[in-house]
Amino acid sequence: MTATASALTPTLTSADVNTELKLSLLSLAANLDRGQSYNPTSSDAYKERMDTATKLVEALVAASPPLPTSLDALDGEWELVYTNVAHGIFRSSPFFLAIQQAYANDGVPEKAELFFKLHELQTCSWGISKIGRVAQTIKASEGMLYSEFDTNLLTLTTIPVLGFFKLLPTFGGCVITASTAKLVDGKIEMEVACPSPEHTSPSPRPKPQPQA
Repeated sequence: MTATASALTPTLTSADVNTELKLSLLSLAANLDRGQSYNPTSSDAYKERMDTATKLVEALVAASPPLPTSLDALDGEWELVYTNVAHGIFRSSPFFLAIQQAYANDGVPEKAELFFKLHELQTCSWGISKIGRVAQTIKASEGMLYSEFDTNLLTLTTIPVLGFFKLLPTFGGCVITASTAKLVDGKIEMEVACPSPEHTSPSPRPKPQPQA
């Protein structure tokens, strides 16, 4: 993830900390569409690149400063740039993490993997849906974490034999999940929550202006 908030501690925002590793990882992650290009269910294509990117992450973690001990140090917005979890670019949401944990608590974690595979098959096949930007906003003063991901529906519904005529209109939106958050032993513990009046969702990002 990359941070875009000014409230982060200097050790996390210093541009000269592990710059070469960061640039290598960002470049490879962009080529892999953050890991979405790799689909082990259908083939091993991109597996070698995924392994290389994962090693870069491990090297970056090993060379990074100590982890923060306060949630305040993580306050701000974080954007996902790479994941090596199969069928998983949307799984950083507390909602999907709760599903995974629920199956694990029942002793059947493999059912969670089946659920995620079916979810990806039903939503991402044939150009039905594409996951866009994935981000999390931490509001330490509220003890809340807001997870959001953009999704576009029916982006590739065209008819090639008719000059790529658009069969159906394209729709888009942003899915937001709110959860409580606290930092315990280097990990963020979360519990999915329904936003209340005092727990508002992140402000919408400005829409891009049309170009002449």
